[in-house]
Amino acid sequence: MRKLGLCGLLWLVPHLAHAAVPVGLRSSTVRPIPQYLHNLPPPPQPPPPPPSDAQRDHQLERDVVRRVMYLHIKQVRYCYQQALFKQPKLAGRLVVRFDITPQGKVEELLVTESNLTVEVQSCVAETIRTWEFPANDSEESISVIYPFTFRLKTPETFGGLQVSDSELEALGVFKDPEPPPVEILF
Repeated sequence: MRKLGLCGLLWLVPHLAHAAVPVGLRSSTVRPIPQYLHNLPPPPQPPPPPPSDAQRDHQLERDVVRRVMYLHIKQVRYCYQQALFKQPKLAGRLVVRFDITPQGKVEELLVTESNLTVEVQSCVAETIRTWEFPANDSEESISVIYPFTFRLKTPETFGGLQVSDSELEALGVFKDPEPPPVEILF
């Protein structure tokens, strides 16, 4: 038998203990999870199943309604700008509910929620009543609830030379009255 020194014993003891443990359970194969891996997002989920025919038809109707709304948004903006001449700080929300017939006409329009003036409500309602939507294949009317949020658009500040209106008038440049810029959120 061979004698081992202290260095040899120190080398042999961990290796003997390591050899006695089955390979799958050795402590050297189990490493702690690094800290940066704890905050990773969960793995991606599989994509949702494709929509059924009824859901697809409903989505197409929603997109068509949204397109028509965007085509006519300047008419709604005009209603708000007219009210701003009387109340310069007017802002608020207006929710309308209306039905679209299978022929594409608007019927039964109601303002369900509003904190704006009656003039804005009636102007927007009368404007929406004139809109025409594409005819659809359904036998029933489609009910739409649509919110509008009206607020003044914050003006952008421009750097450089600033000239007052009176200085421009002295040069013969007159400012045309413009409606205030507005922002309508959907």
